Amino acid sequence: MGSVNAAGEIGHSGYCEVAVTDLEITRLCAEAMGFNEFPPKQFWTDDDRSYFHVSDRGLPVVYDPLHDDAQAMALVKRFQLYIGGWTGNGTVTVSIEGRMLTSSTDLNRAICECVAKMQAAK
Repeated sequence: MGSVNAAGEIGHSGYCEVAVTDLEITRLCAEAMGFNEFPPKQFWTDDDRSYFHVSDRGLPVVYDPLHDDAQAMALVKRFQLYIGGWTGNGTVTVSIEGRMLTSSTDLNRAICECVAKMQAAK
């Protein structure tokens, strides 16, 4: 799970202060994509996964970019994320215009945390 420091930076290191849940990361990604929660403020948890039902052009959609590769790739395309190379310890870095750097051993998580960080900074 990621965390956020006083500057609003989400990461996995011990330097971060406040824990951010997967549900909060998912909510911030949905907001960034312009989705409305459907129904309002309703979410589900299933097998330790948290996701929202959102409205996409009036239709309900399960939104879970932490586990849905297509939804994570939509974030990459929408925000023109830069995906760095895999490091020797098995992590990948993701950034937006050289800012909001995140890293994780899970590509979808790195993508989502980068977008959540951007959205939280607004």
